[in-house]
Amino acid sequence: MKFFGHPVRSFNMEITNKCVLACSECDRTGNPWVKEHLTELPVDLVQKLFPASAREHLAGIKINLCGAFGDCIYHSRFHDIVRDFYSNRFSHLKYLFECIERMLIIFYQF
Repeated sequence: MKFFGHPVRSFNMEITNKCVLACSECDRTGNPWVKEHLTELPVDLVQKLFPASAREHLAGIKINLCGAFGDCIYHSRFHDIVRDFYSNRFSHLKYLFECIERMLIIFYQF
């Protein structure tokens, strides 16, 4: 895949701007606009952005579920998004999703 003639190596997608932390160095902290406009991408939109038919075109591209203002694990359907990427579209990301799953298990134990 190319963008303006250059190969795309990674894609960053902020699926939510929700976060429970208030890190002093984060632009989100103390930003009233962000707090008033908490939102998340609908799962069906994520599926449209990355359809199963695009698997071959996106092979080898790093997909980061991150963002400037939010933490992806606070998306209300984060597990569905991860499951959809893994099971239907991008099985080459298996190791990444297994790592995320282990982190979530540890996170939810606290």
